[in-house]
Amino acid sequence: MAFTTPTLLDIWTRLRNSMRAWLPGTDAWIEPNNLSIVGKSFSLSIGSVYERVQYLYQQLFASTADGYHLEFRHAFEYGITRKPSAPAQGPIAFTQTLPAVTVPSGYQVTAPNGTTYTFLTTAVPDAFGNCSVNVRATLSGAATNQLPNTPLNFAYDPTYPSLPATATVGPQGLGGGSDAETDDALRARVLARKQQPPKGGSKADYQEWALAVPGVTRVFVSPFTATDANQAAVPLTIYPLFDDTRVNGIPTALDLLAIAQAIDPVRPVTARVYIAAASPVLVNIQIGGLKTDSQALRNAIIANLAAMFLERAPVVTADNAFTLPLAWIDEAIGRASPGYVRHSLVTPVADVSFPFGSLPILGTVSFGS
Repeated sequence: MAFTTPTLLDIWTRLRNSMRAWLPGTDAWIEPNNLSIVGKSFSLSIGSVYERVQYLYQQLFASTADGYHLEFRHAFEYGITRKPSAPAQGPIAFTQTLPAVTVPSGYQVTAPNGTTYTFLTTAVPDAFGNCSVNVRATLSGAATNQLPNTPLNFAYDPTYPSLPATATVGPQGLGGGSDAETDDALRARVLARKQQPPKGGSKADYQEWALAVPGVTRVFVSPFTATDANQAAVPLTIYPLFDDTRVNGIPTALDLLAIAQAIDPVRPVTARVYIAAASPVLVNIQIGGLKTDSQALRNAIIANLAAMFLERAPVVTADNAFTLPLAWIDEAIGRASPGYVRHSLVTPVADVSFPFGSLPILGTVSFGS
């Protein structure tokens, strides 16, 4: 039987009734009354004890513990630590006017959002003044990531007059930047560790190892399915996703390298493991006969569809030949508000199948016949 923590009013009522029963001739229900004042004081004290007991009870379980006890009690006991925030890094390129000069490590450039990046090595120009150098953000966080070809500004420096006004982020972007892990994300990893203990290289093990890398939000593992001794047909492949920091969650080459470096020391020595980026496949949706049509309802429908894809659409793996049912699309549309009455789904016209290694992504949502 569940225990319900009594409210202050419940405690006060019990105390007054006890006083009436055990102190004949008195009545704490009558105001003003010394017993009434004493009872209220005791009620507050007893209520504090109940609140403390309730708080301690919540800390007993990872599913209800607060941030401190979750991190330094439950996670700590399993050797799990909160993923810290991390700075973005990657290559940039720029061309100096001739004669070009060597730019030392530690030199800085600034992104349009104000993030500053520091040269990790010396930038040595070629004969044409072209330079390529790896940089790292001076601060941590998801905001330090930059898309490919983003311009980064040089501050004017008379010491290096040959420097251009801007440098350009490389084709892989600046990646690896992430915010500190939230309580809910840490809680999910602790619960997964409890529910799926290590099994010497199972699918859950690879998911746990990859999820420990800052920025990773989801992991799909395609198991080895070949029958030949060389494991050449379909090797074990890990598909990580960075839903909070990457376009469509698709990782860059630098992201994949970070995950590979994290998994390599802990994987079974005989395992041949590939870390790969899923191929996004856009699913365009056309909705007709929407009633009652409004911009607010359309926005709600798009938000529901996006949430459905994020929650339900996995990377297609060797053991999960995913098909997107039309019923899921209709359900997401029908749950929208305000004012939804009915709709007809124009496209797609049938359940949608996807190739191996692909990730279904919501494409264009259009309205009208």
